[in-house]
Amino acid sequence: RSMCRAAPPVTGTASTTIRTPGPSSAAFGAVFGALTVPIYLITAIAELARPGAIRTGARLWGRVFRACARAMLGIRLVVEGAVPRGPVIVAGKHQSLYETLALLDILDSPAIVFKRELLAVPLWRFFARRHRAMPVDREASAPALRAMVKTARGAVAARRAILIFPEGERVAPGAAPPIKPG
Repeated sequence: RSMCRAAPPVTGTASTTIRTPGPSSAAFGAVFGALTVPIYLITAIAELARPGAIRTGARLWGRVFRACARAMLGIRLVVEGAVPRGPVIVAGKHQSLYETLALLDILDSPAIVFKRELLAVPLWRFFARRHRAMPVDREASAPALRAMVKTARGAVAARRAILIFPEGERVAPGAAPPIKPG
């Protein structure tokens, strides 16, 4: 039985000029980092008081990231086609941090499949677990797949999209590395 319905493909492209890190990149990092801290703190407190608030915080974080990238770096996201809603699987090309954070907003807080190693970061672990993200242990094969399917069923029941980056790591535009297991 299918867990998700088929949806028309959606493509997003970020149009920008490639440049070396300079003052605008450093300013972006400083401003976005400074805005991230209160978003994280307020979201964590809100989540403890009202479980589920973390999704609102994640979407806000994605929206702030996109606004800063547009205002400070000139990066503008163009989405072609209808954005799928509900329990769909979205497979994205992982080229930078941009698409990961932008999709938190665009897809309305999807359940994200991510490498298990990120759970070693304490604050990330708190947010990932509360967000019901899906860690995958790429070395564990069948057990990892079973755990991911169990978490995915919960996401589908909650009518959330599932976001996965099948290549398992960031790749340069045009590169086609092998799809990772898990």
